[in-house]
Amino acid sequence: MSLEIFTYNAFTSNTKGGNQAAVVFGLDLESEQKMQELASSIGAPATVFVGISQTLFKAESPLPLRLRFFTPELEENICGHGTIAALLAIQTRDGINGWSMPNTAFEIETNLGIQRAELQNNTAWLEYPDPTAWQVDLECSDIADALGLEESDLHEDLPTMGAGVGRSKLVCAVPSTVLLDAIEPNNELIRALCLETSTTGIVIFTFPARGGCFTDTRHFSVQHSVLEDSATGNAHAALAAYLAANNFFDNGKRSFSGAQGYAMQQPSRIEVRFDVQNNLVSSLWIGGKASEVKP
Repeated sequence: MSLEIFTYNAFTSNTKGGNQAAVVFGLDLESEQKMQELASSIGAPATVFVGISQTLFKAESPLPLRLRFFTPELEENICGHGTIAALLAIQTRDGINGWSMPNTAFEIETNLGIQRAELQNNTAWLEYPDPTAWQVDLECSDIADALGLEESDLHEDLPTMGAGVGRSKLVCAVPSTVLLDAIEPNNELIRALCLETSTTGIVIFTFPARGGCFTDTRHFSVQHSVLEDSATGNAHAALAAYLAANNFFDNGKRSFSGAQGYAMQQPSRIEVRFDVQNNLVSSLWIGGKASEVKP
């Protein structure tokens, strides 16, 4: 199979915005050095390498799919926007290596293990392992300094917490989209906070949101190559756990839409659905649409 590279904007809102991911077919998924070199050369926030899973092949999956994710700097175990891009790229190509894309539910192999995925009405969904939220011991003044805000600009009724799965995040709130857009991040201070709390980025959210969504977020990463994302699946997995821990949802099946990227002029939309029981999240799915970027 020859090397094929496609570019998608994932988590688009009415075909606008989204977060860019390159999708690569035809490279040996055991060639870590080659994958990292190519991802660095492409320079997209995420590059997704697509292949056939030997584990799922033996299990006779309807599509034995294996995905690996690289930023220009490092490999990630999971990447929401990269997965959305890959699944819709495979659907557009009508499969991979003679295997066709199922119309509904199937499984994929990532570095986190076997995860379920779905395609519904041109929306791709990925199930995440159950995220959690936990207390962190940080000074509000330190958080405000890292965001270029005053301490009084932070939401007085909502704490800063750690949350997520895989690449966990710090999550905090501000009371308006005006303040959300006013953030001027100090990247070194953000990295220091994340190092102190063993997290990989900070998610700042507010509500009500733009674009008909429930929440509006910004996400700043510890990576030097991708300081701010316009749409982040992992951030919304963390946000779901945070919201549940802070009594935003009653028990039962719940869902919300998250806006992101407005401060970057890339308005994006992330769909989130999950179960809540006693302020804990389970059966979490992150979904979205994607648009191919033509050369």
